[in-house]
Amino acid sequence: MKTFAVLFNPMDNNHLENFWPISKMVPRLFLRFLGNHCSAFKTQVMRSKRGKETFGYFLPLPVMQRHSLNHDGLLAHEVVRSAAELTEKLQVDILGVCADEGVSYEKTGLLSRQLDLAITNGCTFTAWAVFETLYRTAKQKNIDLKNIVLAVIGADSTVGSLSAQKFAESAGSIWLYGGQPQKLQAIRDKIAQRNPACGVSIESGLDRIFKESDIIINIFNNAGILLSTDEVKENAIVCDVSLKRELAERIGERRDVTVIKGNLIRLPFNTNFSAKLGLPDNIVYACIAEAMLLALEEKIVNYSLEEDINIDKLEEIANIAARHGFEVCVP
Repeated sequence: MKTFAVLFNPMDNNHLENFWPISKMVPRLFLRFLGNHCSAFKTQVMRSKRGKETFGYFLPLPVMQRHSLNHDGLLAHEVVRSAAELTEKLQVDILGVCADEGVSYEKTGLLSRQLDLAITNGCTFTAWAVFETLYRTAKQKNIDLKNIVLAVIGADSTVGSLSAQKFAESAGSIWLYGGQPQKLQAIRDKIAQRNPACGVSIESGLDRIFKESDIIINIFNNAGILLSTDEVKENAIVCDVSLKRELAERIGERRDVTVIKGNLIRLPFNTNFSAKLGLPDNIVYACIAEAMLLALEEKIVNYSLEEDINIDKLEEIANIAARHGFEVCVP
C-alpha cells in the first residue's frame, strides 16, 4: 500500500482550526510563523473502486496563503521544507503541495531531490476537473462552445494554461488574461499552432471580459477583480477555481448567472476529512485528490511538478481517476 501526505492552504482561520484546534489559542499574528509546527491529521484507510487501498496525512500551513507568499516567499519555502521533512519521517510515498503555485517549481523540485520524495502540486487534475465540469455544464445547458467566448482569468498560471489549451480543442474563441505577458504570448502561440481553428487573444483589461464573455474561468484569489456584479454578462457561466469564496458569493447574487466550483471531486469511499475541509461528505479538492490517485495507482513520481505540463497529461490523470472511481462534481 502506497501512502500520501498533503500540505495545503487553509482558506481562513476557521478552516485551519478544523485540522489544528490548538490554533484557536494562538494569536493570529503568530499563526503564519508556526506553520511547521502544525500536527498531521491522519486519514482512515480508503479503498478505491479498483480495490486499491491508501491512507494519508493532512498538514495545513497558514504561511502558504497567497497574502503571505507575496511578501515572504523565503519563509514559505522554509516552512514547506520543514513540513516536507515531517512527512518524510511519516514514511509517506508521495507529497502533494497544494500551494497555489506560491512555492516555485524550481525549489519544489530541489526539495524532492534533497528528500528523495515524490512531489506533485495537483495542477493537472485540477485543470482536468475545470474542463470536465464546464464541458458537462455547457452540454446540460445546450451551449455550443464553438459559438461562445470563453475567458481565462489567470491564464498564465499552470491550471489556467492547461484549461485554456484543453478548451481550445472545442471552443470557438478564447480570451487570455494574466499578469505575465511573455507567458500569455507563449500560451497563445501554442494554442494557435495546435488548434488553428480556435480564435485566441490576449486581453489587457477585465471590463470587457466580464461584460462580453459567455464562460469565465477564474484562477485569481482576489474577489476585488469584480467591481460590480452588474458587470457580468447576462446568463454567463462563471467557474471559480480560486482558494477564496468571495468572488463566487458575490456573483451568486445574480440569479441569471451560473456559478460553479470547478475543482471539486467526488470520492468513491467515505472520508473523515471532507467536513474539515469545509466540503460536503466524500468531496475533496482536485489538487488533494491528485496525490491520493497517484498513491492508489502506485505511480510514485514527480507528477505536476514541471512548469510547462504536457496537455496530454490531462487525459492520463482522467483515466487514472476513472479506474479508481473518482468523479468530477457537476452541479
